[in-house]
Amino acid sequence: MKIAISIWGEKISPVLDTASKLLIIDDDMQKKTSRFEMYLLKQDISKRGHFIRDLNIQVLICGAVSRQLSDMLKAFGIEVISGISGSVEDALEAYQRGTLLSSKFFMPGCKSHQLEGFKKGRVRADSKQNKLRDQVQTRKSKESRRGEKSINPT
Repeated sequence: MKIAISIWGEKISPVLDTASKLLIIDDDMQKKTSRFEMYLLKQDISKRGHFIRDLNIQVLICGAVSRQLSDMLKAFGIEVISGISGSVEDALEAYQRGTLLSSKFFMPGCKSHQLEGFKKGRVRADSKQNKLRDQVQTRKSKESRRGEKSINPT
């Protein structure tokens, strides 16, 4: 499994969109784990997203990230764990243990309910988007039932 972490010195970079480096960890169970740093030279969001995709990573751990870049990476099949801060080594170790979403690693102002769908140390689909979709479906369902009542007089 290939994991990438946006880095700034020894810490997680506060914003992926402007980060200058990624730490890539290739954790192959049958071989030795390799680690290397990769410069992010592309500033354009689209080019940056494609560059990250071409690294063939499965998981990206980062601080803040724009919705556009996050959605693009998710569409490429990359699991994005955002809103994380602190030491790179501590965060990596916590991810491997499945405890990354401890409040110790949340960026200031980020709460656990904003990190949705946590399963085995990983974040899933955007909860705000899911809530909005559910609200729209509920509203459509109610409107549909009201329409049926007015069409079928008793």
